[in-house]
Amino acid sequence: MTTPKHTPQQLQQQQQTQQAILLDVRSLEEFNAGHLQSAVHIPHDQIAAQISQISSDKQQPIYVYCRSGRRSELAKAELEKLGYHNVINLGGYQQLQADGFK
Repeated sequence: MTTPKHTPQQLQQQQQTQQAILLDVRSLEEFNAGHLQSAVHIPHDQIAAQISQISSDKQQPIYVYCRSGRRSELAKAELEKLGYHNVINLGGYQQLQADGFK
């Protein structure tokens, strides 16, 4: 499955207009070493237990990322299984930084 490309500006606009969530699903150590501004941290293996603390709105846009895109794809699948309908896998943190995300 190909992940659609989102620009930093598109994500920022989504966050402002639709209250989108930016979700970092890496480990706590990875998150503490650096993360995108306004990112919320939930490790990918704790999504089911913790997502309701962040959002109970199943239509709210949720953008997920990890180091390479693998864990964020697992998180996306878990969120969809839980009934969230607007989940976007942004891929890996390093590539996002290279693309201009901050």
